[in-house]
Amino acid sequence: NTDMMVTNLFSLLSGGQKLSVNALPLQTDSVVYVPLGLRTYRDGEVVFALRDLENLPENVRIMFRDAVSGANADMVSAGPYRVTLAAGDYENRFALAILKSTTGVETLPEEDELFSAYCYGDQLRANVGRVSGSEGTITVYDLGGRLVFARKVFEPGRYNMDINLKKGIYLVNYISGSLSATVKLAFGL
Repeated sequence: NTDMMVTNLFSLLSGGQKLSVNALPLQTDSVVYVPLGLRTYRDGEVVFALRDLENLPENVRIMFRDAVSGANADMVSAGPYRVTLAAGDYENRFALAILKSTTGVETLPEEDELFSAYCYGDQLRANVGRVSGSEGTITVYDLGGRLVFARKVFEPGRYNMDINLKKGIYLVNYISGSLSATVKLAFGL
């Protein structure tokens, strides 16, 4: 784009290539992660929105991720994501995650209030909404079902946990009494 008044948005390939148009293959995995780059020539608000969305299957969610703020916004149900940026280049800050449910089981509304988690750098950040009894446990499993991290929590709140994980997809589970919620995360991708 040669117009200095327009923000440039592009996807980033693993070799550092920047594509303004990037066709994605048929989604065979449960998560497709698309790193985004951005160049803006002036300070101001940038709005990320889905303008035309057709034929999106019911079991697919499109999440917009901001690594600096830690935001994970569902682009279909939450609407536009707004952020104020200074002029400059932004790579590895924003991404789209296209999530396909492989079980057909929808997330229950009370699960959203009970527990949420996201990655920020080498940290796992979690929000615990409720603790049943005296404690709860946050556990992280790789896709082979191996436990790679566990932490006890004793009260609702935000938890920032330094964890050393390889790049990949992980399941983060929270259990407290009879309450349970699981979040699938793409770590370092």
